Amino acid sequence: MKCFAILLAAALCLTGCRGNSSEQSASVPETTGTAAPASGTAATTGSTEQSNETHTESTASAAESPAPPLFEDLLSESGAHALTEFTDSVIAMYVRQFTTDAQSDGDFTVFGASKQLSNYLVYAASRESTQCAEDDPFLLTEVQTEKHSSYILQKGILSNRAGTCKNGSCSVIIGEQDGRAVLLDLIRDSQDSADLLSRPEQVLSPDPDFWSNPDKWQPLMQRLGLS
Repeated sequence: MKCFAILLAAALCLTGCRGNSSEQSASVPETTGTAAPASGTAATTGSTEQSNETHTESTASAAESPAPPLFEDLLSESGAHALTEFTDSVIAMYVRQFTTDAQSDGDFTVFGASKQLSNYLVYAASRESTQCAEDDPFLLTEVQTEKHSSYILQKGILSNRAGTCKNGSCSVIIGEQDGRAVLLDLIRDSQDSADLLSRPEQVLSPDPDFWSNPDKWQPLMQRLGLS
């Protein structure tokens, strides 16, 4: 009997040990399962990085095409520098058309000009008789500014930096669209200029509404074969 009791106790002990071993093995998957949130965290981080890259690209694209200045700012004394920059940029594009013989590169719509005005200015630049060196292009000098409630008129002389070469007068009209400054017209008063030959009335009395009035610009563009 004693031997039987000892054997029975030993068997019960072995069964209990095996049960504990099985319980420990079963707990392992629970530990492995806790790694799942880490994977989810990595996916969230990747999404954030992609979003940041997209935002950076959008910001870079926006920086390449800065918004034109507010027209109201150009009317104020503090906006004098911005007004000069806007006019200088317009003049630089116009002069480049007859300096580099690359008329097709001109696109004045970047300044808010209508397509008709842009096409006309490229044509007018091709008619310029006086040439200038690329390293010393014409600038608008001796500038006089007239500020009105709805537009700004700047008149000056196209000449090189040294002032040794002059190419007649030039008028730039700047207006407003959706609060921003836009180019309304550029008028040349020089020998054989397109304006002097084709629309002398605009040279004598600059009209800021010329290119917004089809009755005025359509006959001009038809005569020049630009319509």
